[in-house]
Amino acid sequence: LIEMGIGAVLTGNKDGICRGASALVSTANKTAHQTLLATRVATELSFNKGSSAQPYPSSLMGSIALIKQTYHDATWYTQQQTEQNLSLEAFNKLSKLPTLFDAGNKQNVLRAATIGKEFGVKYMIKTNGDEYQRITEIKQLEMPLIVPINFPKAYKVTDAFDADLISTADLKHWELAPANLYWLWKNNVAFCITAQGCNSTEFLTNLRKAVSYGLPKTEALKALTQTPAQLINKYNVVGQLAVGAEANFIICTGDLFEPSTQLVTHVVQGQQYNISKQPEWKLASSY
Repeated sequence: LIEMGIGAVLTGNKDGICRGASALVSTANKTAHQTLLATRVATELSFNKGSSAQPYPSSLMGSIALIKQTYHDATWYTQQQTEQNLSLEAFNKLSKLPTLFDAGNKQNVLRAATIGKEFGVKYMIKTNGDEYQRITEIKQLEMPLIVPINFPKAYKVTDAFDADLISTADLKHWELAPANLYWLWKNNVAFCITAQGCNSTEFLTNLRKAVSYGLPKTEALKALTQTPAQLINKYNVVGQLAVGAEANFIICTGDLFEPSTQLVTHVVQGQQYNISKQPEWKLASSY
């Protein structure tokens, strides 16, 4: 993450439907109590029951029903005084935090947003990068998106028989996926970018590809810094260079979004990491 230029992450348990609270953590090479910037920053939902051995839910419909029933039960619980339920108490406490919904594909993004609107919750919805295919409906959601840039790899089509097995839809998505962020920006959809699914080489390469497909550089930078920090109410801690915020910044050989530019130094919580083969930079100790 340091090599990718990422100084802080929102991290939590990626397992189950109601995933509990997540924390804001620095990527600095320090002790745990120094890198833990904030606890109980957000909560997370999904349609996937993960490693649960329970038979229910066994389908997407069941997951939707379970989430909706839990919201109804949690509302009922606040209106009665005779029964104690630790799970519903925990759910109600977490509901006061910003809520991230790990939805996935474009259809599930719409399904998650429908649940949010029914119960008056404005989710941050994590997608899988195909929102441009339903941009009219996505625009009407008025919910911020968390968008990955792990674009599909090029298909091997040198053999005619192999090429025949690849659908036109998959080929079109391979071609158009890098333009997804441009279409979100063009339609005034609020979004931030996640590095999830990319390794240290792919992340910056794909970020630059998204810019080459039309996403303005200023919007790309905002989606990596200011927007995610504001969505979790931690803009006073990360996402900007300001008095009182963490000393997180990068030094490059040029424009970050140009292919030839290298990341030279990454400063995280005031600690310097040299991450390229460029001559070592000496920074003043006053930052």
